[in-house]
Amino acid sequence: MAIDKQESVLFDETDRENEEEKVTFADRPNRNQYLPQSIESSSGSFTSDVQFSSDPNKIKSIKLVDKSRRAFSLSIESSKAFELAIRKPRNKCKHSVTTIRSDIYGVFLLLLKHHGNPPGMKDLNWVFTLYSAVLALDLMMLINFTMHIFTPAENYDKFGWAFLFVFFGVPYLAPFFAIIAAITGDSTLMKTMGNLNSIAIIFNIPLTMLLSIINGDDAVYLLLLTLMICSKIALSALGAKVRMYLINPRYSKNKVKLLKILSRQNHKLRLREQILGKEAVQQIEGVG
Repeated sequence: MAIDKQESVLFDETDRENEEEKVTFADRPNRNQYLPQSIESSSGSFTSDVQFSSDPNKIKSIKLVDKSRRAFSLSIESSKAFELAIRKPRNKCKHSVTTIRSDIYGVFLLLLKHHGNPPGMKDLNWVFTLYSAVLALDLMMLINFTMHIFTPAENYDKFGWAFLFVFFGVPYLAPFFAIIAAITGDSTLMKTMGNLNSIAIIFNIPLTMLLSIINGDDAVYLLLLTLMICSKIALSALGAKVRMYLINPRYSKNKVKLLKILSRQNHKLRLREQILGKEAVQQIEGVG
């Protein structure tokens, strides 16, 4: 009902500015301490030049505007205005276009932007070993399918051209960049490899599979292309791990140290609560 009436569901009629003035915050000066007494706040819009400063010896002239429209304001009026703004119906044509654009961009981010997650373990040998194994497997399948494209030669006219030229040479450039990145330890090349794998998975390989089905190619090679997609997904995931390690190689060691410090602090807090009691700890911390 409150939404239909354009009323706030977070605040009621008891939430007013004079109630807000009674709330105090730790380590925060009273916002009206240095305001001139001649200025009276109201719920209506007003604009006025006043003297405001947290330091009485340093007075600066600023302009006050309507609280409901002031950015980063903590007042009740601005919170109500923000709540109503985000609940505003958005069912027009321009909103539908914005939704479609956001969906397309979201898919683009998921498929082509590999942000990665740094490995959180000390021993990374298994990550490097898996990266090498998956890369070798991907190369073997690529060589096998390339031989199938040119043997017999008419396979190139049926579906081979799609694998090679929809995005020119992408299935071959991706493992090439993966090898060079592994040799040089270049995180930029590792990211480029992930992007090329994504392009091959989205465009080159599916179109090749479609043409292979239309032209009645052997189902074994369709399975090979499916396994190639899986290997490229695994290679991109492992490559993202390795890339984040190359960017921040001390992440895992620092994470272990911080977890030990946090564990010791939590142990001390539990001991203090056992000795003093929960209520005493809350009174000391000013909670409750």
